[in-house]
Amino acid sequence: GDAYRGCEVRQRRGVITMADNTQDISALSYPPHHNAHVQPPHNTRTALALSRSSEAKAQGAFFAQKCAAASATVDEPAPKNHRTHPRSCPIDNIRQRAEADHEL
Repeated sequence: GDAYRGCEVRQRRGVITMADNTQDISALSYPPHHNAHVQPPHNTRTALALSRSSEAKAQGAFFAQKCAAASATVDEPAPKNHRTHPRSCPIDNIRQRAEADHEL
């Protein structure tokens, strides 16, 4: 007859298993996932949260610079006045104008 092994021997999904090789069921009957070789960019949830917050801060800083550039103050020249741009007229006095009218 059969020898006593101390545990139950079964065949599941085409694999003979005992108490010491139950992991063979998964390894032999299910293929590896299609992207099991891909390493995640973040190892922990904390690293993911820190990365996302830093990306959000960087995007906010970029937007703030863009808005600041769009709404920056423009230094326009001062309007002309009598001190900065005095009038230069060939007639200094009203009498010169009257004399010019008499000469015509």
